[in-house]
Amino acid sequence: MKRLILIIFSIYFVNANAQTIFTYGSTPVSKDEFLRVYQKNNHTISYDEKSVREYLELYENFKLKVKAAEDLGMDTLEGFKQELEGYRKQLAQPYLTSKKVTDLLVIEAYDRMQYEIKASHILINCGLNDIPKDTLASYKKALEIRNKVIKGIMSFDSAAFNFSDDPSAARNMGNLGFFTAFNMIYSFETGAYNTPIGDVSMPVRTQFGYHLIKVTDRRKARGEVKIAHIMVNISDPNKEKISAESDSTSSRSRIYAIYAKLKNGEKWEDLCKQYSEDFYTNQTGGLLNWISSTSRYPEEIKAAAFSLNADNTISEPFKTEFGWHIVKRLEIKAASSFDEVKESLSQKIQRDGRSDLNKTVVIDSIKIANKFKEDITAFNSFFKYADSSLITGTWKIDSTQLLKMENRVMFTIGTQKFNQTAFANYVTLYQTPQKKSSIEAILNGMYKEFLNNSVYEYAERNLALTNEAFKYIYKEYRDGILLFDLTDKNVWSKAVSDTSGLQKFYEEHRKEHLWKDRIEVAIYDCADKKTAKLALKMVSKGIESDSILAVLNKTNALNLTVKKGKFERGENTAADSLKWEKGTQKISDLKFAIVRSVTPSQPKLLSEARGTFTSEYQSFLEKEWIQELRKKYPIQVNEEAVKSIIK
Repeated sequence: MKRLILIIFSIYFVNANAQTIFTYGSTPVSKDEFLRVYQKNNHTISYDEKSVREYLELYENFKLKVKAAEDLGMDTLEGFKQELEGYRKQLAQPYLTSKKVTDLLVIEAYDRMQYEIKASHILINCGLNDIPKDTLASYKKALEIRNKVIKGIMSFDSAAFNFSDDPSAARNMGNLGFFTAFNMIYSFETGAYNTPIGDVSMPVRTQFGYHLIKVTDRRKARGEVKIAHIMVNISDPNKEKISAESDSTSSRSRIYAIYAKLKNGEKWEDLCKQYSEDFYTNQTGGLLNWISSTSRYPEEIKAAAFSLNADNTISEPFKTEFGWHIVKRLEIKAASSFDEVKESLSQKIQRDGRSDLNKTVVIDSIKIANKFKEDITAFNSFFKYADSSLITGTWKIDSTQLLKMENRVMFTIGTQKFNQTAFANYVTLYQTPQKKSSIEAILNGMYKEFLNNSVYEYAERNLALTNEAFKYIYKEYRDGILLFDLTDKNVWSKAVSDTSGLQKFYEEHRKEHLWKDRIEVAIYDCADKKTAKLALKMVSKGIESDSILAVLNKTNALNLTVKKGKFERGENTAADSLKWEKGTQKISDLKFAIVRSVTPSQPKLLSEARGTFTSEYQSFLEKEWIQELRKKYPIQVNEEAVKSIIK
């Protein structure tokens, strides 16, 4: 996370030639550069003196750190180069797309998202590079199954169970449930959306093979619903299977007891705090995120949420793999408008199979712009160097063959030529075993990949020469990585590994972080006076709370609840209301507390607040480091340039 933050921060630190605003060492920084950085990195731009000078200091420190990293040669390290190369590929993607194609794909995706498709499928395995004979056999098999289903010789479910190569079909008959755009492989999604309800598609090709898709339902997108829930864990699954409804200690009995209280008018928030065992949400009324039909929540929760017809209504208890739940609907909203999701859809498309369509169009345009030329005879002549080891993924060309190789140019893009040796190296590096394929199919597939990748990478490598915006952002990421690596070495990792330095810092600053007075307490909340009397009696005999709960909740799961913890003053209302002294204290007729210990205010141990002290030690180290850098690379500020910015 720190790396990402620093890289993003550095995005705005770029070079320009204009009036100098400051120099560090002998290196000038232009006023134009600083202004561009300042304006982009401040959402609400203020040109008052305080804001400008504060940001100027941050920018100076950034430049000093990058300069220090460069002087140490960190920009020449192989690890740095590899990481920067990875970022270069990511950064180039938005600049190497067809806006026209993207816009059409966004519209298509949005239109599909207005509906949810329920479908089942049958998969017949077939690799992308399988030999034509096997590919045709897989296609024919899929077609034969389809014909039998259409003619009523067998049901789709039966065909999925008996013939599908998808292992899950044995238990779900190929049923995929409801899905929408981006939930499936693009070609599969297209096949499903183009198939009418009740029909079976023609075989649809994906990288896994041929699919027969039967669409069983189609409904309007249900939007999103915000819910809250109360959950009771299933602590002993084996016992839960055996227990009858009369077993009041079971999870089922407890959730139905809570449900009865809700139906009797008790407040949701109070019952959630007291009884819900989802400890991430019970203090916030059981609030969950917005969910849609395709969210990754259990199907039971989604079914319950969307079955509620009004806000503030609750479901009956139901069970999931996580426990027993009651769901409350808080709010519902319709599907988002096109303008609301247009940008996010565009980003999704870049990561989805749809991007292949975009890439094809872009590659064609790159070829035209850079005078692409291809000699297909050079590819055809390569076959004489290939053998059956390609099928096992072990092919290599020895030095003798390389000497004999004509090494003809296979294609040219711009000024760069790609010859047979380059293709041989590509095949050697990226080949994989494909036992169902043929030499011809493998070479054809790999040549297509090699050609397309080479054309695309050519455009990537030259993008900084043809696109000024990319040139800036690429340099910005470069500087950001350097900044992170050196800061990590001198500050973050050092603070963690320098145990003696951290210990010394802790000793000097330990009194700045104190525990308030603390109380360790167990609060017993009883359903009636009889339970309170029995609980108090058992406590006086030294019986532990878990054993007391097991006995007193045997007839009613809600007879007794016990909340234990260690709290500072002001942290817990119930704890604050007690006398801070050891012993048993009555709170009300139905509630009492056992105070186990009271600890006066004292400095936190390093082990108790290591994160806090480590963070402060890092700040201390960075401050010292900046002081050293400012001595090494003295900064001279052009006051005239600074004042011309201030308004």
